[in-house]
Amino acid sequence: MIKKLKHKYQNYIEKRKKLRLLNDINKNVITLKQSELIKSKPVVLCLFKNGSYFIDSFIKHYQNIGFNNFVFLNNNSDDDSIELLEKHNVTIINSGLSYKKYKWAFKQFLVHQYGKNIWSLYADIDEFWEFPYQNKLNLKGFLNYLDKNNFNAVMSYMLDLFADSPLKD
Repeated sequence: MIKKLKHKYQNYIEKRKKLRLLNDINKNVITLKQSELIKSKPVVLCLFKNGSYFIDSFIKHYQNIGFNNFVFLNNNSDDDSIELLEKHNVTIINSGLSYKKYKWAFKQFLVHQYGKNIWSLYADIDEFWEFPYQNKLNLKGFLNYLDKNNFNAVMSYMLDLFADSPLKD
């Protein structure tokens, strides 16, 4: 009985910590650019730092799949990422909070602010997601299949590839 109460108390404390982190995020983000998000369409959510090398190919990849809504949360970039993003029809949010401390809260913030009641894809700036049968089925068809079959999430695998020389060569 005491063990069970102790476990419940620890869960309560963990939830309180997470709520505090989310409150910190809500107080410490600034919207740099707000795009016109289509509420019924799926959204790509991306937390990044110094992503200028990937920005154009990232957006192009997801547009080619069928995404039109993008929200980027910049975390202390010191490259030209913001300038590159401003050329696109995307929402840009900025935060200077610690990635190490707030990683979970950043992701939760993005999903709760921009992904409620729609399909949301969270991807790092260097991740290029593909879905099953993508060569035969468009994104709308894939999401319709998921909805029709009462799915509310998709699990996918990450495959890291490494070049034997710098990518710029």
